Amino acid sequence: MHENQNALKDLMTSGREDFLREQLDGADRKENSPVENEFSSAPSPTAPDSRGGKLMFCRRNIAFRVQRLLRWVKRWLLAILSINKFRSEITYCKHARLLKKSGYFDKDFYVRSYPDVINSGLNPIRHYLLYGGLEGRNPSDLFDSSSYLIYNPGVAQSGVNPLVHFLLHGNGKNETGEIDYKKFSEGYLSRLDNPQFWPYGENVSSGSLVDAEIQMIKKSGYFDADYYLRVNADVKASGIAPEFHFYHFGWKERRNPGPLFETFYYLSTYADVKDMGVNPLIHYIKFGEAEGRLPKPFEYDESQCIAEADITDADMIEPIEKPIKIAVVCHLFHKELADEFMMYFRRIPYPCDFYITTSEQSLSYLEEYFGQKMKDVNINIRAVPNLGRDVAPFLSMFSDCLRNYDLVCKVHSKKSSHNKELEGWRTYLLENLLGSRKIIKRIITAFEADERLGIVWPLPFPYLKYLGIHLGWGPALSREKNRQNAMLYFSDLQPPALDEPFHFPVGNMFWFRPLALSYFNTLKFSQKDFEVESGDIDGALSHTIERMMGKMAEMAGYKHKTVFFPREVVHSERESGIDFRAGSRKILFIAHDLFRAGAEMILLHILNWLKRHTAYELTVVAIKKGNDGGKMLTEYRRAAKVILLDEMLAHHREQEAFDMIKGLTGNVDLIYGNTILSATVYRWLVGFGAPVITHIHELEESIKIYATPEIRNQMKKTTATYIACSLPVYNNLMVNHGLEPAILHQVDEFIRPGFFEPADKIHHRQMYGLPTDKAIIWGCGTIYWRKGTDLFIETAGILKNMGIVDFVFCWIGSNHWNNEMADWGEWQMQEKRISELQLEDIVLFTGEKENPKEYFKAGDMFYLPSREDPYPLVCLEAAECELPVICFADAGGMPAFVEEDAGYIVPYLDIMKAAEAIGQLISDKETRIKKGKAARNKMLARHTDDIAVPQILKICHAAMKTAPAVSVIVPVFNQAPFLRNRLDSILKQQFRDVEIIILDDASTDNSLEVASEYLSHPALRIIGNETNSGSPLRQWQKGIEMARGALVWIAEGDDYASHDFLSSLIPAFNNLAVMMAYCASHCVDENDVVSNEHYLRSGHYDGLGFPRERWQNDYITDGRQEIENALAVRNIIPNVSAVLFRRSVFDHLDFSGISGLKTTGDWKLYLSVLKQGSLAYFHQHLNFHRIHAKSVIGATKNEAALTVPEYYHMHRFIHDEFEIPKNIRKLMVESVELNLRNLWPEMTDDKFEQYYDVRTFDLPEKALS
Repeated sequence: MHENQNALKDLMTSGREDFLREQLDGADRKENSPVENEFSSAPSPTAPDSRGGKLMFCRRNIAFRVQRLLRWVKRWLLAILSINKFRSEITYCKHARLLKKSGYFDKDFYVRSYPDVINSGLNPIRHYLLYGGLEGRNPSDLFDSSSYLIYNPGVAQSGVNPLVHFLLHGNGKNETGEIDYKKFSEGYLSRLDNPQFWPYGENVSSGSLVDAEIQMIKKSGYFDADYYLRVNADVKASGIAPEFHFYHFGWKERRNPGPLFETFYYLSTYADVKDMGVNPLIHYIKFGEAEGRLPKPFEYDESQCIAEADITDADMIEPIEKPIKIAVVCHLFHKELADEFMMYFRRIPYPCDFYITTSEQSLSYLEEYFGQKMKDVNINIRAVPNLGRDVAPFLSMFSDCLRNYDLVCKVHSKKSSHNKELEGWRTYLLENLLGSRKIIKRIITAFEADERLGIVWPLPFPYLKYLGIHLGWGPALSREKNRQNAMLYFSDLQPPALDEPFHFPVGNMFWFRPLALSYFNTLKFSQKDFEVESGDIDGALSHTIERMMGKMAEMAGYKHKTVFFPREVVHSERESGIDFRAGSRKILFIAHDLFRAGAEMILLHILNWLKRHTAYELTVVAIKKGNDGGKMLTEYRRAAKVILLDEMLAHHREQEAFDMIKGLTGNVDLIYGNTILSATVYRWLVGFGAPVITHIHELEESIKIYATPEIRNQMKKTTATYIACSLPVYNNLMVNHGLEPAILHQVDEFIRPGFFEPADKIHHRQMYGLPTDKAIIWGCGTIYWRKGTDLFIETAGILKNMGIVDFVFCWIGSNHWNNEMADWGEWQMQEKRISELQLEDIVLFTGEKENPKEYFKAGDMFYLPSREDPYPLVCLEAAECELPVICFADAGGMPAFVEEDAGYIVPYLDIMKAAEAIGQLISDKETRIKKGKAARNKMLARHTDDIAVPQILKICHAAMKTAPAVSVIVPVFNQAPFLRNRLDSILKQQFRDVEIIILDDASTDNSLEVASEYLSHPALRIIGNETNSGSPLRQWQKGIEMARGALVWIAEGDDYASHDFLSSLIPAFNNLAVMMAYCASHCVDENDVVSNEHYLRSGHYDGLGFPRERWQNDYITDGRQEIENALAVRNIIPNVSAVLFRRSVFDHLDFSGISGLKTTGDWKLYLSVLKQGSLAYFHQHLNFHRIHAKSVIGATKNEAALTVPEYYHMHRFIHDEFEIPKNIRKLMVESVELNLRNLWPEMTDDKFEQYYDVRTFDLPEKALS
């Protein structure tokens, strides 16, 4: 009793309301107060004694007694209630004391984590005891209420607060019966492998809400228990019922209940569901499906699209009988998409003119960009006002430029950011119009086969059909407006009725005959007819014109058709066009997901580089799509074959899935795991018997969080070679994981730089709605603890408190903070912090952006507040845009990049120093610009894909124990002025699976020093002679003996080649009979001036057994036939740099009779090679043969005494070795008499006959001098 009184005293003195006193006082007040009705007092005994009065008195007396009885009942009820409330308060006080003493309740934590508690007006500990505990709220980071309630279902049924139950009755007592306050603080994750904590099904009422919702999930058709256990091995090992796990935990961890529902997609797409904090599958079942929400990213059925489209068979291609004039008209408003459109433009297999419209601000950029990328193409670029979307520019181009073409392809840089499901619309349209050479040829064939076919457009994007807006006048909000415009401007086309469905090129991209749209010639639109751009997605005049395209074609007497091609057709052609089976390797890449983040971008860069520059067959197994639904899937599919493991596991068990993967890929030469999480599937891949490389992008803290000990052990057991993405990662793998340097390589992270133009910051800021009068400090990355977004906010606050004004902090990236908030609190805490610091107008979050670099161009510097970041790509992209970088020391690899010249390095997590560094750069523009330029130069010198991927390729060859496909031998002797041009032309080849062997023949100029400038390239090595060999042929022989590649290119040190030399010649060697291939050459002087543009015009191919026109076309021929009709007469291959050899042809070739020849050694080499097989010739001028004073040809033109005898030697060799017809022997003699003697008119007949007896080939050989 004494304890209760003290508790009541504590309750009173703490300011809490005493419910009992309130009720008693209230009762007294009501009883003693006047009542304003007829029952306010007892009837007076002296009341008038009358019949009516007696009756009234009797009634009043009864009423009074009833009222009195009710008062007593009420008083007793109040007393009982008050006693119960008193008891409740006593219990509350006990429990409040218990929680305070335990140390498990943290008031500040509770208020920060649950801001609504403040608005409730309740003391935090009262709120937790009365409500929060049973709602699953945590009292601190030491106790997980939800987990405890699930471990102990009876506690939830009893209504007891979980922490109170734990402290009084649960596992919180030690052997002496006293409370051990540290015993229960691990949460459910540490207990997943202890099934005894999961008495699922015990003491749970079948009528409870939890049980009902779990049953709802099981019966929904969206939960697949087998799938859930296959994909989540930890859940399977724990013994927890899968539906129970998903209901309580899985959805919070963004796990999918089955293949038909994607948790992260649903929560990230529908923010209202995320904000409610409810199980997303429950929401979808109850509400979402009826509301038309999608359970996963929209996927269309290709077979259905094929059935609906008119043109689908890409193999129905006929040769074009007559030349056709083709043009492409493109409105490229979004200049950052120039690379993407260039990729499609390069797929057009016919001569083509280009007409590009853009904004005034982008004009100079695109002129320079396309001027460099499309030098030999007719391209017209003009600026247009931002009116009428792509339609108004198209109309102006149509009347001015397009009417005289046979066919035109109309495309534009379409963006549809208003709907997440429309992000792939542009790609869908472009791939069905320009997706591959085969697709383009098929469309052209359709036009050629049907002269009344006027316009061809892609089948409407399937998601639009799902929405029901792919036909007719559009959605309800814009339908009437579209038709009103049609009746106003196109009444003669008889626009369909409002509800009548009709087809049109949805998205406004198509191929067409200009004659089919000749209706445009009758239109007199002006700029004022088009609305000012306001972001409308429908209902503008441009949308009406789009809908009338088909009607215009019909009115002109033409038909329209739709096209659709499956993905396998779109992605069947290698972008590079390089097909070399002997140099092909199969690499199986493992991606832990396809989320748009740094490691995934690195792998995409590797894939794209290998696809462009090698003949490798690339396959990617993506373990999961990723938390963003796999936004990079389309880009990955462009680069490689992609297998989605999670989709396979949806229908097959693990071993079955990996057996299927092996069936799809066949044997592979290498397995390449990207990130440590790739090791989760290594145990299933050992059956390939291929070496494994693991590319590590993680530092130790991330390794501990994301990779279990089992994953780490599997990685070590399987991996033969490691690649670390930075020096800190390299050191961490050695120190903390015991890896030996012999199997560990460092390749710093890298990017693929784009076309660069000094940014017009004001224009970029206006374009993206950024302030034009303030310094912009960028941050970028997925928002979560490791990226230090909270430090970004705090730094801005410090900068503001320092009195610095006119700046904004802008962050690009999707917000995943709450996914890993255990140690960092919810994101709402950061939002509250922004409010507390009054940073609402200073710290801006833009969300995820498709191309952050375009935003960086508007900025002044980049701030990296990461706690741990191995080598963030966003910093390299910022450096590309000439932004200096501020970063923390000891947080990863970026300090090695920044150093002293590219920004500032501040002490680890010292946000005060970071603010000071940012403030200094804000105030010192000159330093800011200087450091920004240094950052860009450093990025270009160290961190591009052309620098990094060759290093990775060399590591791959070492792991596979293979050699590069091509050995490039560069003989050098005193060619320093030309050597850089030569080596650059090799390193910039489209095909780059090469080794480069530079052989310096004791040069006396600085050739060796020039060559040494390139030694950092992993494919290159230099071998120098101490004394001159005396013969270029001896150097050729030396290089051939060192070569390891399947093909050999002898690229002389003073010549150079076009970038497509190797990629053009290599495919010829898929014909196993071909021993050598060569191309036509330009002849240039020491100033790169073309002196003989075409050897064909100089008579080089006259007087042979074949007509000169033969060398105007490509051909493959038997080697002996080429010798007997052409090479017997003279060396028709003027330069060895134009030739590619099969290396095996040299295995049994005797150089002893070749290397001694001064001027005809190459000729004899060709003859010896062609005796063994066939020759391929390419008529394109891909080689540049330099003739100058110091070249072999230039130096020997006047050495008749040497040249004529060697010709005689060669003709005798040919005569003896091959069966040469009489007419060819006559041509041999005539060639010497007409050509060689013309070089030396002073040579007498007697002197000539001394060297070359024209009368007979039976004369003895002349001694060579």
